[in-house]
Amino acid sequence: MFPQIGPQTVIVFKHMQFIGTWKRTFPIYGTTYEALRPAQLIVVEEVSAGNDVTYWFKLKANDEVFVSYGDSQVHIPALCSKSAPGNQTKCG
Repeated sequence: MFPQIGPQTVIVFKHMQFIGTWKRTFPIYGTTYEALRPAQLIVVEEVSAGNDVTYWFKLKANDEVFVSYGDSQVHIPALCSKSAPGNQTKCG
């Protein structure tokens, strides 16, 4: 991991989808995902019982996303590009 300067977002997540080419590593705590090319991350947050919100993030090459699975936090070096109510993740 290296210092990332700029906008940051931290979300307690329910689901995540990493779209594009990512490298996954396992530092001492959590998991790090590095975008090898421009990529997209979709994160679903449960804001209250049964009410989900989906957020889309655009990541640049070499951006690193840190995930702490112990407390379900995802640290994203970007602000969301859009959001929508419900779980908007798709299969395939």
